[in-house]
Amino acid sequence: MEGVRINLDKDVFHAAIILITFALLGTQNAVHYPFALMSAIGLWLIVKNPSVIYEKDSRNFFYVFALVWSPMLFSLLGAIDLASAGKTTFSYLHFLFGGYYVYWAAHREKTYRLVGAGVFALVFFALSDALIQFIFAVDLFGFPYDGATLKGLFYPKERLGMFLAVLSPLILYVISTKRYKIFFYVAAISLIVFILLLCVKRSAWVMFGLSMLGFSYLIWMNYGTTKKFVAMGFSVLAAFTLSFAVVMYTPTYKNEVTLSSGFSSGEMQKIDIASNYRLSLWRTGLSMFLSEPVNGIGPRGYRHVYAEYADPTDFWLRDGENGQTHPHLQLLEIAVETGFVGLTGFLLVYLFFLREIFRETKISMKAVWILAVLVAWFPLNTHLAFYGSYWASFVWLLIPLALAQPNVGLSKKKGFNLGKGYSEG
Repeated sequence: MEGVRINLDKDVFHAAIILITFALLGTQNAVHYPFALMSAIGLWLIVKNPSVIYEKDSRNFFYVFALVWSPMLFSLLGAIDLASAGKTTFSYLHFLFGGYYVYWAAHREKTYRLVGAGVFALVFFALSDALIQFIFAVDLFGFPYDGATLKGLFYPKERLGMFLAVLSPLILYVISTKRYKIFFYVAAISLIVFILLLCVKRSAWVMFGLSMLGFSYLIWMNYGTTKKFVAMGFSVLAAFTLSFAVVMYTPTYKNEVTLSSGFSSGEMQKIDIASNYRLSLWRTGLSMFLSEPVNGIGPRGYRHVYAEYADPTDFWLRDGENGQTHPHLQLLEIAVETGFVGLTGFLLVYLFFLREIFRETKISMKAVWILAVLVAWFPLNTHLAFYGSYWASFVWLLIPLALAQPNVGLSKKKGFNLGKGYSEG
């Protein structure tokens, strides 16, 4: 009997791996498995053709990674906990290889389009699942809603708001290609804001505001008319008004508003409470930074020496606690753990992506990915650890998509062959 020949479309194959990785961001740790597969493929691609590291088509990707990773390596010279810092630094290399695979695959136009459509579907599904969880107190996966914080498919982690805030421009981009844009803008933004408010994550609210600001800029630059800009602004205002009115009854939300009022009191203790005691984290982090300002104390070192630098009455040391894992302020975390060297590298990367979005002359998928990177790596973000594996996995999926240029083939690019039974569709 003649052997069975499997016809597998290469573009679908690559898009499937990338989309599975995006989808598994909804889990606690499973995202690392497909990323490991992408890393293995990416390493093979680089070993097969090492010249891609310095060639014009791909060198920006390697420059961005080098500016983030080199300070991590340099910080090992004075790391507080060398074993932990070394593990974080060298394991971070898999983002280089996995990210390069995404970058390489995204140069295929069909793969790029499939990934964009797939991530849009994932965001829409996450929104729908969260709405179902709010209405029926349980989502499509059986995850419950406790009436305090909506977690959706990210249960038990509180990551839904951050995921939606970063990727919400993708929803608006798809709407921008349709008729009756204003109606769909209002409907989509209202739903997103409604879910975000129920997530009760102020860091996500800030990121969503940045996403809307960035997307409004893209609309302004594309349409060149105040009519479109005012329409977008009206959509945002209407969405916030509607969602705010609906969610006001939520006890957790009311408590969050009460706490936030402490910022206007001018009293340090009340401000600390209103910031969920982040002020204490920042003071301790500043002390760490001043002790090792050049190359920092090493990646993820903050958690190991918190008690040594904190005030004895610090909130995070009460009841036998040992502190926090990171300072919940991205720029400070970079400063503490990789010093001025890390800060310089990060700011150069951020300025590079700012330049890239200002260069965009139309609303495009590429512009949306660039905006997502800028929001996810906004210097004043107060959410997950910058050097932590989860947020790094998310961002290193976004960066290669932001840098890729579909239809511009990589120099000396070779086909990816899975074996004898593989043929291009």
